[in-house]
Amino acid sequence: MSILARIRSIAPKKIIWAGIALAVLALGILAVPASVPGYGFSKVSCGSPFARDNSEARTDDTLFYNYNKALGRSTDRPFEASAYTKCTNALSLRHGIGWPILLIGIAGAAYGIREWNRTRPPRADAAKAPYSTSHVAEVALQPHNTNSAQPVSPPGAGWYPDQLDPKKVRWFTGAEWTDATLPRPNATPNQ
Repeated sequence: MSILARIRSIAPKKIIWAGIALAVLALGILAVPASVPGYGFSKVSCGSPFARDNSEARTDDTLFYNYNKALGRSTDRPFEASAYTKCTNALSLRHGIGWPILLIGIAGAAYGIREWNRTRPPRADAAKAPYSTSHVAEVALQPHNTNSAQPVSPPGAGWYPDQLDPKKVRWFTGAEWTDATLPRPNATPNQ
């Protein structure tokens, strides 16, 4: 079974919730500030991928330079050891993880919504949109013949005249009637 077939077998609402959960997780990854070890025992805040703040990293690098210069030590610091570089790496990692997860979550939720809308019956307030009369099946009531040897199959899903209000049509799923109704096309007040 392929991955797409497995995804299609999952209920659309579960796909929607999984997509939302991934999007929230990704926003958490992208919004929570990162911190890296600085010079000595200090922690340097780098901000978040949404709002980067390198002021502490630059201050830490300046502190390293001034402290070692005052002690007469070498002020050369390997590029990868600077707090600014560590912040850049930490935020780049969050970008690399957070954005793809966010996009997958949004795409999953959109797919779930599309599948959910495709499989559910039309809403009752759909009458506001213009529709064609070709969707309405006129069912002729025929007398019941008890001598017939052929089984009678129920009609398929569609809009049928409402038995309670002749001015409306009602949605039939193929198995049961729903609460969804629309005004009957070409309905006159005398019907």
